[in-house]
Amino acid sequence: MKRILTLNFALLLYVGCAGMMQSIPPEELVHQKVYELDLSKKEIYQKSLEWLAKTFISSKEVIELKDEESGKIIGKGITEFTNVIVKIPCRYTITIEAKENRYRITFDTFVGLWGEYHNNPKPINNEMERKYLTEVKNNLDLLAENLFTYLKSDASNDW
Repeated sequence: MKRILTLNFALLLYVGCAGMMQSIPPEELVHQKVYELDLSKKEIYQKSLEWLAKTFISSKEVIELKDEESGKIIGKGITEFTNVIVKIPCRYTITIEAKENRYRITFDTFVGLWGEYHNNPKPINNEMERKYLTEVKNNLDLLAENLFTYLKSDASNDW
């Protein structure tokens, strides 16, 4: 009888954990925003490069692709989320795509850097980690708004 109860408990525990380990749907693993503003594709592209250089410690290490013709910039960034009381770094990919009078900013490929020395990369992609993904997306919303504010600003001051 004890063996049956133990097996039933183990099965219940396994089924419960399996439900929590379900993957987050792929469309939720991409965070994307589209903004409209009165700038040309080239102006959006150039000012986005400026913003990256001013926002990230080393934009040369962040930017992995620059294609002025297509108006696309792809880079890698890092933010963080809180696991109980510990801050965990989280890498992501940022893509900025410029068109006439609008641009799209996309964040994806979220990877938490776990472990004592943050040297254990693991994608954030299951239901147990949804709260971390939400926190990361909130951080990236602030970054996206910062880019929009920069693009709207008149950087042509006559020093």
